[in-house]
Amino acid sequence: MDVAEFANPTVSGRGNQLAVKHGGDEALIVEFYMESVLQGHESEQAGRQIFKDVPFIWIRFPGDRTRERRRRVDMVGKDGAIPDPDRFPKQWSAFQRKHAQVQEGTPIEQWGPISKSQALTWKGMNVHTVENLAAVPDSVLHQLGHGARVLRDKAIAWLK
Repeated sequence: MDVAEFANPTVSGRGNQLAVKHGGDEALIVEFYMESVLQGHESEQAGRQIFKDVPFIWIRFPGDRTRERRRRVDMVGKDGAIPDPDRFPKQWSAFQRKHAQVQEGTPIEQWGPISKSQALTWKGMNVHTVENLAAVPDSVLHQLGHGARVLRDKAIAWLK
């Protein structure tokens, strides 16, 4: 029987609301943005719709175009979690300065072992950098197509 090993497993939360995180957040694609949210109580009192701009976070996972999280920014660290601005300080800082929130690392289209068309295809699957490719988990690697495992292993070796 094969046993899967995960790097740095951590458990957070309380009671039945537990979450397990395996490894770091550095491979995630994170973007903060403003969203207009309807203010129910204020709208009711004013007799018209009142909206307020609220910061949201968009988290995507390398290699998996179907898995993403969009939610309000957690500013206080609910249930023992790290507040989003502390968890993703570079992206938060760029958001506050109204700068582009770009992925750090080597752009996938600049990496020699893959073709331009492959790079464009992978960008559609949230693989924007060689670092993203190296972080693609086995569970979604097949979605990147034939030869993806070999290229992921090359990316890991190249980054070392």
